[in-house]
Amino acid sequence: VERVGLALLEAGQARRAAEMFRQGLAANPQAEPLFRSLIRAQLKLGERSEAAVTYQACVSMLEQLGAAPAPETQALRQSLVG
Repeated sequence: VERVGLALLEAGQARRAAEMFRQGLAANPQAEPLFRSLIRAQLKLGERSEAAVTYQACVSMLEQLGAAPAPETQALRQSLVG
């Protein structure tokens, strides 16, 4: 799912990519890479507030697991606030 979504994102089909990433997260809600990909798609679509909500959902999920966001995920936060 992630590879297809990334290919769609690269092809300029961010909306379809975002849907793929959402489907992947529905099947695997602990997949931090899918959260990152969804955030990137949302940012490409200009959906900054939705991306911020997705980022917070990712961080909350990781906290429940006793983990911290990966550096790649933390770097996306700068895109949300900057």
